[in-house]
This record gives sequence, C-alpha cells and structure tokens, in this order.
Amino acid sequence: MGIAVHRPNRSRRRLGVVPFAALGAVILAALVPPVTDAGQPIAAVGDGRAVAAGYVVVLAPDASVTGSVRRLARDSVRPDHVFRHALRGFAATLTPAQAAAVRADPSVRAVVPDARVELTEQSVPTGVERIRATDSPIASINGIDGRVNVDVAIIDTGIDPDNPDLNVAGGHNCTGDGRGWGDVMGHGTHVAGTIGARDNGIGVVGVAPGARLWSVRAFEPDGFSRISWIVCAIDWITSLKDPIYPDLPRIEVVNMSLRDDGRDDHDCGRTNHDPEHEAICRSVAAGITYVVAAGNDATTTARWRPASYDEVITVSALADFDGLPGALAEPTCSALGGAATDDAFAPFSNYGADVDLIAPGVCIRSTYPGGSTKLSSGTSMAAPHAAGAAALYKAAHLFASPADVRAALVAAGSADWDTSSDPDGTHEPLVDVAAIAADETAPSVRPPTESVISGRTLHPKQGIPVRTRWNESDAGSGLASQALRRSLDGGAWKPVATDPSDRTTTAVLPFGHRLRHEISVADRAGNRTAPADGPTVKAVGHGEGDATFHRRWSTRWSGYAWGGRFRHTTTRGASATFRVAARAVAIVAYVGRGRGGADVYVDGVHVGAIHTYARSAAARRIVWAHRFATPGTHVVRLVNRATAGHPALDLDGLLALR
Repeated sequence: MGIAVHRPNRSRRRLGVVPFAALGAVILAALVPPVTDAGQPIAAVGDGRAVAAGYVVVLAPDASVTGSVRRLARDSVRPDHVFRHALRGFAATLTPAQAAAVRADPSVRAVVPDARVELTEQSVPTGVERIRATDSPIASINGIDGRVNVDVAIIDTGIDPDNPDLNVAGGHNCTGDGRGWGDVMGHGTHVAGTIGARDNGIGVVGVAPGARLWSVRAFEPDGFSRISWIVCAIDWITSLKDPIYPDLPRIEVVNMSLRDDGRDDHDCGRTNHDPEHEAICRSVAAGITYVVAAGNDATTTARWRPASYDEVITVSALADFDGLPGALAEPTCSALGGAATDDAFAPFSNYGADVDLIAPGVCIRSTYPGGSTKLSSGTSMAAPHAAGAAALYKAAHLFASPADVRAALVAAGSADWDTSSDPDGTHEPLVDVAAIAADETAPSVRPPTESVISGRTLHPKQGIPVRTRWNESDAGSGLASQALRRSLDGGAWKPVATDPSDRTTTAVLPFGHRLRHEISVADRAGNRTAPADGPTVKAVGHGEGDATFHRRWSTRWSGYAWGGRFRHTTTRGASATFRVAARAVAIVAYVGRGRGGADVYVDGVHVGAIHTYARSAAARRIVWAHRFATPGTHVVRLVNRATAGHPALDLDGLLALR
C-alpha cells in the first residue's frame, strides 16, 4: 500500500527540538505495524493472543456513515473518529476478528492500517523579505496591525493561543489526548508565525500579517501522529463553512508541514487505498487550497505523501541568509544535511517533478510558545511562506479555486535564485509575493442606506420591523455574490442570507437596541470588496401617552392595544402631535369597520394620509411609515378627517428609529 514499514522500537524518524547550531529537520515518516504479504497488520504477541490494531475504514461513496457505524456496532466496533466531509468512514481499534467482520460488510470499500505519522521539524523576517512580502500591497506591511482578511488552518502540533504576535481564531484536537488544540511542542507555532504573525511592532511579521489562524492539532508532544488523526484534521477543516458566504469553505488555505511514506496513485487514493489522499481531494474539490512541505530527505518527492499528490502545492526549501538575491551572504546557522550556500537549493530538501514552488527554509526565525522566537530549518519552514502567499491571493480573489491559486503563484514566481543548484532539471519558481495583485477590475460596493420601518404589525414584545436598503454595486466582471451581515448592540457580526439580486433585508429590532448592517460584494473574477458600513439605528417606542392631544379624545383600555390602551376620537379636526428625535417613524393604530383616516403633517408640511378602515378589526397595525431626509428632531401631527360613516380614529402611538 505504499507505506514504509518500521518496527516501533527501531530507528524512527521523529521530530526533535534542536539547537539552531545543529537544526534537525521536521520529517513526517510513517510508522505502522509490520504487515503480511496480504497487507494485513500482524498483531503484536504478548500472552499468546493477538491484540487489536488501529485502522481507517473507508466506506463506499453511497453508504450511510451513520447506518454503517450502527450496523458494525453489533460486532462491538466503536469508532475513535467518524469522517463525513472529506472522507466517508471512520477510524477504530479492531481485533483481527472485528477487522474481518468490517471487511465483510457490504458498505465498506477499504480497511487501511492506521499508520503512525512523524512530524518534520524546522521564518524569519529574512524569508519574508526574500519573497518580497514587504512590497506587497495586499500584505501591507507598514507597522500598522491591519490584518489580512483570510482564514488559514495549520495541521501540526497546535498553535500557542496566548502568543501576542498571532491572531489565533480557534482550533480542534484530533489526537483525543485531552490536551486541547494548543501547541504541545512548538513546531506549529513556528509555522503559524511565518504565515501570519501580526504587523504589530513586536516579534516577527508574517507573509499575510494578522491572518486568522486555526490550530488543528494532529501530533503528540513526541512529534508523531496517525493517518486517522490527519484525516480527522482534513475532515474538520472541510466541515467549516464561511459565516458570510455559506456556500464557501471557512478555511481558504491549509498548511501541512509534514510527510510520510506514500505515493500518488493519480486516482485520489482510491486505487491504492490512501484515505489521506482521498480526504485531501475532496477538501480541494470543496475549494480549499493545500500547501505542503516537500520533505527533508534529499530525495525525490515521488515517494512521499502528501508532497507527491497532484492536488496540493508542494514547496522545496531555499537557503537564504540575508533576504536578498545575489548569493552574497554567509550562513547564519547550520543547515540540515550539510553546509548551505546563500540563494541555493537547500541540501536537505526533497526535489522532483511534484514540486511547484521554492521558498526560504534555512535559518528561519519565527514565533515560538511563550512569546519568544526561534531559528529553525527545513521544508516545514519553506511551506508556510507559500501558504502565506496563497492566503494573500485568496484574500484578494475570494472565488479563486485551488488550481487558480497554484497557477497564480507559479506565474508570479521568479527565477532569481541559483537554479543550477537544483538536483533535478525542472527548476521551480521562487515565491514572489510582490507580483501578486488584485484584479484591476475589482468591484466597488455602496453601503447600506438609511433603514425604514416596514411591515404591517407591531411586535410589542419582539420590537420594530425594520427594512434596510442598499443600492446596486459595481462589479468589473459581473456581480457574483454579496455578503450582508448585521450586528446587534455592537456584538458579533451575523450573516444574512441574500442573493446578488436582493437590495433589501428585514429584521425585527427590539426596543432600546441598536442595529447595524454592512455589505461586501464579489465579482465573477474572484475579487471582493472590503465591507461597507451602513448607519446604526435604535428602536424607540412612543406610546399614545407621549403625544399632545387637541379637541375631543378619550382613553380606551384593551389587551390588544400597544401598552394596553389607545386614544379614541370621532371629532373632525381632532389632532395628536409627537415631537421626536429620529431618522424614521411609523404610526401604529387600531383598524376596523367604522374607522376612517387622518392627514399627516411633518414639520408643518402635509406629507400624506393614513387610512384605518378594514373589514376585520386588528390591533397594533403600522398604518404609515416615513423616513426623514435629515435625521434630527421633527414634529409629526395627525388630524382626524372624520368622514361620513368612518369617523373614528384609534391611535396606539408612534415608532421611531434613531
């Protein structure tokens, strides 16, 4: 099955925390139980009985995950992880008898040994400088903590959530060890800093400063993982949906600075039963870009996964010691596999036709747990430079596919390095962030306009029905989508479902609370705008008791009325006057047979009339709404018409948006 065989008690490749004078590579190598010629694990022998081993069970595409798990529970199969998004199946520890029963189940396509996976070890601002991130208008590295609007997941040892230089959005732990998703070793925090360390004046700065980083821990403190944990990480990432664009994934870019034995079957793992490959293929199909390390074995990437997969962006390592071209600098630390030369291919880096890009990976300084920084070397350090570049591209081209991202980064890359040092004949381009730019035909967005009171009925317990409008936006290549969000009382933004043809949205705003909307749009070329804010409005109720009444009005009590009572008149010319500070108002009245109309004046000017006649009686009806040209204090006056047969006017009060 293309998985290297090692005995757990012998010469494992593993991650070590190495002094910068003798930096060890972070290498992901597979560790699995010995296998028979039939590909089945040989159970360890202790007291003469075979013991259980770990497996990844891959179900048929049309199989029900829930149904299969329930059916197999009859054989006491208890999944450790269940996969529904990037892969359909589960991971479980099985005895030989259970494994045989699972293989015999008609819903099961493959039962794969759950191989042990080892992490590869090893950004420094010189790396960020070398790929020209400081010249990128998208990165905007200028000493201001602006933060690139993009989400990047890092499948690794975790990320230090308390590091002041990182914008950590959240995470997930796939190891099941109860330690949470924080960093248990340091490697993941180092990778995170290269991708997105904040431009905040402390520590280091990343390629995509302030990007939202997601810690997906799939490694133990000793630097080892399992295939099922890697699949769990990919599955969790794939399950997340963008809170603004629900049809898009939440995570735009994933970094995997790891590797283990395994080859690309060019069939997304279906032929050689590789669940990691199948999971990545489905995740990429969902729109997520994967950037992976080539590995640190000084061999071809063809024998390693995920570096050999066609669906990922594979990155080799460049030795660079001054952040500049020209091969003029002396080494600033020892490199893996021997002495490294400035601007040359790193001596430890894997190579081959699967490699797409090269990036700095020797003597890279980046963030480390506890708020410190550390020097490390390896393709683990090169990959996050490319992941940061991919993040910048996605921030400017929301709808770009993973294939679009790869093509753009390759096209923007430069040959400004010593390509003669490349061990193979295909010289991958050096990541060049300054050459990545947003489309000049990017759309523009108009902010939401003033909100108005809408709807037919006041909701006395819920609040005022509010409709917010906005004008059509300009899109260079055609409007593809728009993202509307609302915030209540300055709280978290919540997405509002719309399609590109919508120009209004409605919400019920509770009395005394404030509502705000913002909108961004994207065109079909993948360009998106920054959000444009609309006004903040507050719902205020003015009951009938807040008005000044002239001529004959009486008070009537009713459980249907707003506040339990309303004012009644049948006198022609009887008036009610409200003085209100607002940007929009609405009149609430009782409607029914015998009810009539009234003229409405705003600041002394006749602006219309209300009509309260209806065949069926109803309370708390919004009978008139108005938006002022200029927010401020205004006078609203109603004068009863008292026409023949329809003399009555029953007034509940006035609603206002401030």
